[in-house]
Parts: sequence; structure tokens; C-alpha cells
Amino acid sequence: MKVHGMVDPGRFAVEKIPGTNRSLIRLFQNVELCKEAHFDGGQYDEYHFEGYQYDEYHVEVETWDGVIQNVRDNYEVFLKQGMENEVDRSNEALFKAQTATNTAVQDMDAMNVDQEYRLTLLELGLSETDI
Repeated sequence: MKVHGMVDPGRFAVEKIPGTNRSLIRLFQNVELCKEAHFDGGQYDEYHFEGYQYDEYHVEVETWDGVIQNVRDNYEVFLKQGMENEVDRSNEALFKAQTATNTAVQDMDAMNVDQEYRLTLLELGLSETDI
């Protein structure tokens, strides 16, 4: 996604997600200094934006001590993953289909865990009331 910021973001940033053992990797590409002036009906508006414009992509990973060095060493791999993770909200039908698919996958995962739990109880000769 295209982002505007007041400072040069560099190539990436790693932020720990509070309350989890996960980190958000923010990857930046095509960073350029820009100056925008807005015109209203041919008249110059006093508002100016001076800062940076860049593409930003996100990847969420488990946190470990070497995550920053790993991103530095494998920047292109993380960037590709971030691009693949980006959701195109401009196409409403595609966005709804992606959301429905993600929900279905999460539901199937939960059902698989439940089935494995029940199978384990059956193999042990136990029932849920025994636990």
C-alpha cells in the first residue's frame, strides 16, 4: 500500500506485538522524497506536504532473538511474502471472497483440532466427563 510519512523509513522495521510472542515486520520499498501542493479551482492552497512516499508491506512472524538480522539477511524473501499478504480492497468482490476463504480455513483448522482431541480421548478410552 502507498504510504506518506514525515521521515525516511529505511528498508524495514520490526515491532513486537504487545501481549503475544509475535512481531510485525514492516517492509518499505520505493522510498522517495516528495513535495505535494494542492490546488482548489486553480487557486493555490496553503497546505503543503513535504515528506516521504513509499510502498509498505507487512509480515507477521514468531519473535526470536535473531529476527532483525534474519530480515536484514533475507529482505527480498520477506518483501515477497509481504506483497503476497497484501489484500486488494479496491475489488470488493475479491476482498469478500478472500475474507470468506480465510474464515473457512480458520473454521476448518478449529474443527480439525477438535476432531484430533476427540480421537485422542477415544484412543485413551476416556470421555470428556472423565477429564
